[in-house]
Amino acid sequence: YNNVEQLYSQWLSGGLGFIVEHLEQNFNHFFGLPKNQGTEFDTNSLLRSDFQAKVEGYTKLVQGGVMTPDEARNRMDSLKPVPHGDKVYMQQQMVELGYEPPEPEPVQVPVEPEMDEDEKVMLETMAIQKELAA
Repeated sequence: YNNVEQLYSQWLSGGLGFIVEHLEQNFNHFFGLPKNQGTEFDTNSLLRSDFQAKVEGYTKLVQGGVMTPDEARNRMDSLKPVPHGDKVYMQQQMVELGYEPPEPEPVQVPVEPEMDEDEKVMLETMAIQKELAA
């Protein structure tokens, strides 16, 4: 194991998880619950130790549009909602497969007005004067 958190997480998912599941089944049997109902222990707080992995996971879920920021905040130690946190967000470049963007509007190139004879003569004169000065 790379660190204590991974070892602890493995113990919770393997050793303690086995016991928790049997307790849930025994409660269901003891209370005579139908198959579509059951008890389930909230074990999220037990896995609190691997904080970095938890944050990265919730970040990906929010950025992928799977959950809202408020849902992720609620699961992260019951943080309070934020303004507009009840909306699902996704990056703008994410589009459905087969999506064809609309045709771009044609670019209008500005047309330069033609020079009259006087302007042409003046431009040629300036070019000759520039060459003579050099």
